[in-house]
Amino acid sequence: MFGKPYEYWPTMAFYWPIYLWGPWQAIRAGHPCFFSALNPGMEGGGIGFESKYEISKMIPDRHNPATIRILPGASDEEALKCWDRLREQCIENERGHEDDPFIAKPDIGYRGRLVKILEHPQQLLAYRRKYPLAMLLQEKISWPEEFGILYFRRWRDSSNLDIRARGLEDQNAEERPFKGTITSLTSKEFLSVVGDSLHTVAQLLEQQTRGRTQIQRLRREIGTALDQIPDINERVKLGEIGNHNLGTRFIDARQLITPALVEQFDKLAYEMPGFCYGRFDIKAQSLEAVEQGEFMILEINGALAEPTHLYDANKNSYLTAVRDIMAHWHIIGTLSRDNMRQGVRPMSVSAMLKKLYWFRSYAKKVKKLVSGNT
Repeated sequence: MFGKPYEYWPTMAFYWPIYLWGPWQAIRAGHPCFFSALNPGMEGGGIGFESKYEISKMIPDRHNPATIRILPGASDEEALKCWDRLREQCIENERGHEDDPFIAKPDIGYRGRLVKILEHPQQLLAYRRKYPLAMLLQEKISWPEEFGILYFRRWRDSSNLDIRARGLEDQNAEERPFKGTITSLTSKEFLSVVGDSLHTVAQLLEQQTRGRTQIQRLRREIGTALDQIPDINERVKLGEIGNHNLGTRFIDARQLITPALVEQFDKLAYEMPGFCYGRFDIKAQSLEAVEQGEFMILEINGALAEPTHLYDANKNSYLTAVRDIMAHWHIIGTLSRDNMRQGVRPMSVSAMLKKLYWFRSYAKKVKKLVSGNT
């Protein structure tokens, strides 16, 4: 484990302090499931077992890609009708063409697993046969930039919430509606290689720490394309999905947080009743476009949202990563207690245990599907 950059270490290496910090937050809140009061509009506060489709209903239309949910029991005919209906929606929205691909992903996610790009309807049927889960078929946004933005605010109350989590003070404290705060801004660089007219794509990947971990997966997915020799300075793109597990580089861009950026998410949060804390994974032409309100939200993560800037090993360290995780759980605890004081009831212990037991089985099923189709 310790022979590779910390960003590739197991999840438990980052979250072990929560086993101490979490109970302390629960004692302060007076309830073991305090975090379920964090986002009143999300099941369980967004702890991981919530439906992405239901969360997408919170997103204003102007930021929401066309999305259709397909349940496991749907027939092939029904699935193909969903494909056609989504195509019609995209064309009506003037954001799509007849041959544009779609994104397929599970309705209940698990660390970005099983997210695929589908080029034609037959791939949808093959996806459903491989992965018999409730799934989302989503419009693929072609804008080049992808960002992860972690934002929080108070619920119901526009007065400022005084949170001083270690190193995460609000740097944009001037007057504004809802006085939200962005604590994490991550830009994403998709996996690629640059040719030199000498080496194959696979050999170029071998020269990258990040690329080296993806060769076996890419060999299964694109086969002999890895044996091609790109021309000098030719860039070969090997990923379009902003997932760290798929070789995407996460870049800490917190220095680019501006009042204009925060203002856009204040406006967005105002239109999302029941949202207090989470990470928005978005696509846009540029960060400047985001500041102008021109972006699309791929998905929202709630209580389990990570401040993904911590995976930039060039600007952070393992210790600062653990510190930032604990700092964000301090925020979660503070917001949850505040919501509980305003009448939000957390999920009961029995209901939470039941859902977590179900999710444990679901996660095992996803892992089995991943390993069984590789």
